[in-house]
Amino acid sequence: MPTIRYDIVPQGLMMSVDGAPTYWFDRKASFGILWEQIADDHFEIVRHGRVEMVVEREASMRAFYAEIGSVAPKTGKAFATVEQIDSATVEILNRVLAGEEKPLAAVTAMQALSRAALLRAMPAHKRYLVEAA
Repeated sequence: MPTIRYDIVPQGLMMSVDGAPTYWFDRKASFGILWEQIADDHFEIVRHGRVEMVVEREASMRAFYAEIGSVAPKTGKAFATVEQIDSATVEILNRVLAGEEKPLAAVTAMQALSRAALLRAMPAHKRYLVEAA
């Protein structure tokens, strides 16, 4: 199985596969993860990368489960722009992808980034609703 790793570089975020640089995300690009909640405390990262890839995978999963007449598993997603992603989040994602840490760590880190981005973009008079939640 190939080893995937992300690194912050001056241009933005670089993805390497087996140590070879494969894909770069511009600093203004959006990056996200899609996860499946298998049990209350068990998550699996289903897709990570560009927003389009994450959304496409989620739609594909829903279509598959609808086609077979089954209930789709509970999923979630979180997005942030590359310039908002810090080195701690990248290291957590790398450890999760390497199997050194549970996927919940990456889910929590990306949700925190996504929430912070939402609070920055939200008008001040509506922030109290999100902060209170």
